[in-house]
Amino acid sequence: MNKKRKKNIIKDYESEKDEQMIGCEPNSTPTYFHIKEAVKKVLNEWYNRNIPDISEIGEFEYYLDFDEDEYMEYLQDNELEDNEENKRTFIMDYSEFDINFYDSETYHQFGSARMSYSEIEDSFGEFGEALAAHILNDCIKYGQGRIEKNELLYSKITVDVNDPNSINAAAVKILPNGEYYKGCRGFILTNGVVVYTEQEHNHCSEIPGIKGTVDFIKRGNIRVLMDSIDVWTKPTIEQKRTLVKVARCYANDDLVVSVIYNGCEKYKTFTNVNAEELFDFLDNIYGVNESISRIIREEIENTLFEDNDLFQLAIDEYGLTNRLGLGGFILPNGGLLKFSDSNDVRDIDHRNIERIYKSNNIDIPLDKQYRFSYVVDFMNHGAIRYDSKNGTISFTKEPTKQQYAVIQQIARVNMRNGLYIDIINSQNGDVIYSFEYDIPMPLKVVKDIHKYFNGGIQQLNENSRA
Repeated sequence: MNKKRKKNIIKDYESEKDEQMIGCEPNSTPTYFHIKEAVKKVLNEWYNRNIPDISEIGEFEYYLDFDEDEYMEYLQDNELEDNEENKRTFIMDYSEFDINFYDSETYHQFGSARMSYSEIEDSFGEFGEALAAHILNDCIKYGQGRIEKNELLYSKITVDVNDPNSINAAAVKILPNGEYYKGCRGFILTNGVVVYTEQEHNHCSEIPGIKGTVDFIKRGNIRVLMDSIDVWTKPTIEQKRTLVKVARCYANDDLVVSVIYNGCEKYKTFTNVNAEELFDFLDNIYGVNESISRIIREEIENTLFEDNDLFQLAIDEYGLTNRLGLGGFILPNGGLLKFSDSNDVRDIDHRNIERIYKSNNIDIPLDKQYRFSYVVDFMNHGAIRYDSKNGTISFTKEPTKQQYAVIQQIARVNMRNGLYIDIINSQNGDVIYSFEYDIPMPLKVVKDIHKYFNGGIQQLNENSRA
């Protein structure tokens, strides 16, 4: 509903009797917010005539309608400061959300509604409170977002904090996770899986029963920072497997290891660390049998070359970036491989990835006389080639959940310029299917790709435009 329409509604309600104003006492002068409540009532009747049953909804997409002028007036009228707590309260009490509903089976939008925070809580049964809280958090950070209905079940997760397996299961549902890569921040769980956090490691507090970072580390999880790790308990075998990757990443750099044992804290800075040195340091502190540790090292270091090792070599060569415009490839964990020397734009050709293969004597099964063959092989291992500025994306296999999230970001920044997605033949590098969007809606883009890889769109032998 546009602002002109809202103003007309307000004018209509101002002409009515005061006692008809929601929350306004008879014979009293209605305030702006009394009028706005009356307006919301009319708007809700107009927008929410057909809110679908929760059983029919597979996914929610939502956008915050936030009026900065109204917010500043709210602060002034109530003599409040501009801070996150007051902003959150204002959004919960006076703002509204535009919500689109999607069927998880057909991936089609089949309804929409404009709702306040309290209406979301009341309209979706057992999911209501969790959905409202999730929408609020997303919209405060990004102004929009999406969530599958099944993900709302995570908010009902129960955790036995005395059971590492229970903590691990909850952690991978709540926090982004994957393999270790140089520069990542997060924790190495007791099962060896890495969960990623932002600048604040305290995101682990989102796991029910966990009281903060220190509590999480005490329960056996290793904290990972940019160039250091914090260990509180004896690492598990699975964690040692991941620590081998940590050591490889810092083979040419310094790594600080902090260990707390029996109330004492010990530090060591490793220069050009290797796994054996790292394990010897930990073994001496925790009293691990050396022969067992050596068997673990030999088992790990004799494993075949894996995809993650290839990506780590690429990270060591090019580095990572948080800026879409500087990246050249999206790694399976959602990391952006930096393809920029200038730190201003992407100025390294995607075909430059051949350096990783040639400098490390890595063979490929494709025709090596073409530089693009190395790009195809890199995509065959799970990377996605992209150019944010020109709105192009290409890949040979279905993206991971983390990659889908980045694809949505690329779609958002290209809403006015269009988006082109090519699905590449893994054998010869030819385009076998394309999606072309004049106005790329992020959720539709993801749905289209998912449908293609799951049989919802017929694969063609010749180039086709969707």
